[in-house]
Amino acid sequence: MTHDPSSLARIGRVISRHRYYGMSVALLLVGLLFLVAAALLLYVVMQVRHGNLSMSDPTLIARSMAGSAAIGVSLILLGLWAHQTCWTLAEHGVACHKGGKIQTWRFDEIVETSRCYRQNLALVAVAWRGRGDGGWISVNARLSDFRRFHDALTAANTAARTPWLLDRLHRGEALDFVEWPEGVSSAMTADFGTTMDALAAKSRPAVRLTRDSLAMGDRHVELAAIDERDVPDTWAKPVVHLRLRDGSTALTLGYQRIIDFPLLMALVETLARRAKAKPVDVSLHA
Repeated sequence: MTHDPSSLARIGRVISRHRYYGMSVALLLVGLLFLVAAALLLYVVMQVRHGNLSMSDPTLIARSMAGSAAIGVSLILLGLWAHQTCWTLAEHGVACHKGGKIQTWRFDEIVETSRCYRQNLALVAVAWRGRGDGGWISVNARLSDFRRFHDALTAANTAARTPWLLDRLHRGEALDFVEWPEGVSSAMTADFGTTMDALAAKSRPAVRLTRDSLAMGDRHVELAAIDERDVPDTWAKPVVHLRLRDGSTALTLGYQRIIDFPLLMALVETLARRAKAKPVDVSLHA
């Protein structure tokens, strides 16, 4: 990540821009309603002063008018500020324009990604951490054209990281993928990045991947034996089943809680395709 405004050039050609229109419009509308209420209260105060209305405590109305006006102005200013926050999707990265500052993240500099789902099905937020970042950054489904933003970031980051991770695996290294602790709500999080700062600190290794096998706890499967992956269409549990050629389930992975799950699946599928060309000793230990 970088704060240099000139760094926009490093993320290439701009593809699209995204804003939180829904939030800014809602704030502006509510702010206008408070201003209308303040105007009506001002009318009442003026009628009292001119003797057209009688009231035992006009001071209360005056104070309510001032409070409504202050709240209305504050909400309108907040709505305008929210509207100024803009995310840019580009060929090689993303950028955030906020408060006169620009932050950029190249896809090949993002080292971790995570996702949040509502009712285990609807994607509502994505978070990532760039190389050198102190915390996680996130956008949620209130962002205009959020799915396009998410899919582009996921695909580009996966494509950038897969080759050098495959190289590490072929050199004999093992990769550990971690998962969140259980019991975390999957409701929409306005600032999923802040949530991930807490979750990542409590995460633990869940899956170990080598060039020939995948292990989760005491279960182990050779990649050459994996025939397909199956994602059940159910809200009860967000999982992916890795199935063998005979249709049995080799491993069941939770796609919401495992950090970098799309990257894990890309690596597994690539290695499985390569391994199928070679005769292997298929083994599965439960």
